Amino acid sequence: MRRRHPRNRVQAQEDTSSSSYEVDQDSDVVNRNRSISVSSTHSRSSHEITTLPPPRQRRKRKKRKSTSEKKQSKNVTVKQKISNIERALVHLEDEISESLSDEASDQVPKKCFGRNQLRESAIGIGGLITDDLRRKVWPRLLNIDLVETSVSLSDEEVKKNKNYNQVLMDVNRSLKRFPPGISDEDRPELQDQLTRLIIRVLDKHPELHYYQGYHDVAITFLLVVGEEMSFHILERLSTGPWLRVSKI
Repeated sequence: MRRRHPRNRVQAQEDTSSSSYEVDQDSDVVNRNRSISVSSTHSRSSHEITTLPPPRQRRKRKKRKSTSEKKQSKNVTVKQKISNIERALVHLEDEISESLSDEASDQVPKKCFGRNQLRESAIGIGGLITDDLRRKVWPRLLNIDLVETSVSLSDEEVKKNKNYNQVLMDVNRSLKRFPPGISDEDRPELQDQLTRLIIRVLDKHPELHYYQGYHDVAITFLLVVGEEMSFHILERLSTGPWLRVSKI
């Protein structure tokens, strides 16, 4: 048997220790890599958790009103406005009575707040709501005496007016403005009333000049308050600043 040289034994020990060191070192590197991988994974997952957006809060949906509820709300609003108009009319009557008594006693007449309330109702949403209220409010807004009367014109006097032909042409064109509920039998009479109404105003005030579109204003009052009250309203509007050419 061959005997190993001591130097070779030492070399073998060194090689063994060296290889074991390399194994230890490699395992150390592997362990270190694992720890780094685990820690990076942990840090990434924790980062992802912390950066997640907050959960969305559910918005409370507003309950939509049904059609019946809307109609009911609208009816309440209309009833409230009608009530306000009627109260303003009563208020105005009281103020007119007080004003007349103040004038009789040589005192300064009080302001008519009732008329201002009626004016605001007329220009507001929905206007004066019904024709019945319009018949009451329009004369009051223009401060018309409800018992005042005037002499009408005969058919011959109407035809003699210089504006008759032009007025008649425009009135004949205004058939489209008549409500559909008016029968064909009643239309000629309504046209005669409209022509007479306009000629009455122009005949009483020769300084006025007829213009196209005037009949549209006249028929609006005629359909609501009738010929006699329409004459007083149209006369007041025509002699005031409302139906005149604005001066710039």
